[in-house]
Amino acid sequence: MTTLSQKGEEFTALLWKLGESLMTYRFRLGRGLADDLSKHDGHIIFLLGSEGQLAMGELAERIQRSVSSATMIVDKLAEKELVERTRSAADRRVVHVVLTPRGKEVYQFEHDTFQQVAQAVLSALGPQEQDTFLALTRKISAKFSEQIQSSSNRVRS
Repeated sequence: MTTLSQKGEEFTALLWKLGESLMTYRFRLGRGLADDLSKHDGHIIFLLGSEGQLAMGELAERIQRSVSSATMIVDKLAEKELVERTRSAADRRVVHVVLTPRGKEVYQFEHDTFQQVAQAVLSALGPQEQDTFLALTRKISAKFSEQIQSSSNRVRS
């Protein structure tokens, strides 16, 4: 019988191999528009593209960086004309970050590319397997969210 530890080792190896394959596939699909973006750049563009705008403090929290670190990333994205800062009308101390038209174009490009990657992954499975895979992925995602929330509550206490 295979132990949980042995299964964890196999799963780790499979994740690494899958991750490498997905990144290679994504790179081949996505050459051009967003080649010079770091992982953190992409994370910020994804967040702003899916949510519209975020206050600088909230953005820093969401990417799990200090405000000063997030500010440096946003500065670089602003230099590339992908984001812009706006002051809150209600509280001038609050700075919001929003995608520029070029930033929205990059977001859409990245979104479409990841959709193609997701469809490629799912196409390896039959319709029933796809449903099962998605259900298991939702379950895993919910468990991780629960663990993250639980650990955040312990840190704040």
